[in-house]
Amino acid sequence: MSVDLLSLPDKLLPDDENDPRSVKRYRLRVTLVACTTFLLVVFGVLPAMTVGLPRIGSIAWAAEVDDKIAKAIEPVLTEQRAQGEVLKEIRIDQLATKLRELHAVRCAADGTGRARLDWEIEAAQRKYVNLAGYRYPLPACKDL
Repeated sequence: MSVDLLSLPDKLLPDDENDPRSVKRYRLRVTLVACTTFLLVVFGVLPAMTVGLPRIGSIAWAAEVDDKIAKAIEPVLTEQRAQGEVLKEIRIDQLATKLRELHAVRCAADGTGRARLDWEIEAAQRKYVNLAGYRYPLPACKDL
């Protein structure tokens, strides 16, 4: 069943105005068109008018969102950096204490235990250099 768009208005009008069945079909078509138009206006046009259609200015562009997120987390990142520096200083102090203790034990140890302690001191010195940037200065055994 193909419908020619040019003959559509003719199909909406009653075929025979004297035929009651034709007039009834005409009234049914008019009622359906009126109801469809009413529903389209109520559920389509009115919500768009009251809520508003999206505008280009209100679209959240990715660059703007990234900038807002970066500004929002900047205080958190600054605090994390500060905490990282404090933790680094604490770790440096712990390694310095460990190096002093190992060095004191090494000075009191005999020849066989000294090799193992030298290895432990060197490993702790490498960690210290990685954190502080320089070797921890150990005093001579006679100064302990």
